[in-house]
Amino acid sequence: MACPDLGGQMHAIIRTTKGRRHEVNFDGLETTATIVLGEEVVEIVMEARQHFTPEHKQPLAVLNIPRSIFDVALSEGVRTGFKHPGAFLKLVKADE
Repeated sequence: MACPDLGGQMHAIIRTTKGRRHEVNFDGLETTATIVLGEEVVEIVMEARQHFTPEHKQPLAVLNIPRSIFDVALSEGVRTGFKHPGAFLKLVKADE
């Protein structure tokens, strides 16, 4: 699913095993979001669609979370109506 620029709201902060923090910034970039629902794990991949030079790496963030935690968070979002401004839920088939 392609996502438009959300006004500077799209970023990820990643901490390496050595404790260093890295920010992945998607500001002003068209991105692709892929969510893979496995039986045990949910993988969420955010990736910029533009092509970048070797000096400027393509923004990418990958999150793997236990399916049980994702299901609880999704259920709570559905129950409360996703009360975050601009939040929405769209479910699509894998081949769309």
